[in-house]
Amino acid sequence: MSGYLLLGQKLLEGQKEFAEAWNFGPSEDGHMTVCDIVEQAKKWWPKIEYEYCQSAEQPHEANLLRLDCSKASIRLRWRTVWDAPTTVKKTILWYRAFHEGGRVGSADDLHDYLADAIQRKLIWTQA
Repeated sequence: MSGYLLLGQKLLEGQKEFAEAWNFGPSEDGHMTVCDIVEQAKKWWPKIEYEYCQSAEQPHEANLLRLDCSKASIRLRWRTVWDAPTTVKKTILWYRAFHEGGRVGSADDLHDYLADAIQRKLIWTQA
């Protein structure tokens, strides 16, 4: 989300040179496998059940997919706000609160996200 906020800021300022395609994703050290994500999800919502199965009959899937975000890092000076485990935690806790109690925690999450971005002194948070 922070990449889109930063890009939107640049475009609203009339910086047309930024009106092109961008990739925003985890930092190089923030990639997680599907298994890692499912295990993290279960950590924050123990009722989640899953079964890991591998079959020779299934089509080949890449073990790891990565977005090249170097352009955004260099040209926009973009940085992530939350690392992958925090993002998974916040996402799972949002869904858990909604499904178990009908609570929509988007405003709280947005507040936390902005506070963390400000604490990290990300460029788009500076006046």
